[in-house]
Amino acid sequence: SDALLISSITRTSPQSMKLAEIYKLNNPAGIVIAGGPDPTFRTAEWLKYVDIVVRGEGEKTLKELMQRLTEDTSQLSDIHGLAYTLNKDFQINAPRNLLTEKELGELPHPFYDSEVTKQILTGTIETTRGCPYNCDFCSVTEMYGNHYRRRPLKWNLEEMLRISKYGKYIFIVDDNLATGGPKDIERLEAIAKIDGKRK
Repeated sequence: SDALLISSITRTSPQSMKLAEIYKLNNPAGIVIAGGPDPTFRTAEWLKYVDIVVRGEGEKTLKELMQRLTEDTSQLSDIHGLAYTLNKDFQINAPRNLLTEKELGELPHPFYDSEVTKQILTGTIETTRGCPYNCDFCSVTEMYGNHYRRRPLKWNLEEMLRISKYGKYIFIVDDNLATGGPKDIERLEAIAKIDGKRK
């Protein structure tokens, strides 16, 4: 492929960096792009193995980056949320603003092809991002801000129904499952109803 895209948390970073090395050995002209929490927090270390790091939320940044790369240009300085090396110098662009709840609801549902769906044991859904607190032991506010953003309930329910076909379990990714309030109760009750239909 022309590009290898890697998403990594800290636990998976050693094998992800090794993958980048193997890819470069076999495809020196290819571009390696990394994103996720670990590349965001250890950007300088990652740029020893990859060409570009997408920092923080990547949906808008990655779309802009891939469009730019198809235009065959090396001009990346105006794309917010990137870090890369240029003439051996370490470059960090301006950060990208966090997505609003409305924008989260406008994101497309994840795509899984037939080969991937055969191997899925657990369907995954992200329902919220961010947390109003800023605990010392947690990286959520650094990655996703301290403003709690819910994906719209309609998006959540559509995705729950869609992924219920994949695997035996559903894993809910939620930075703070319940900060309190009627919106959280409504969301949890709606999810429980869907889960009840699956059984």
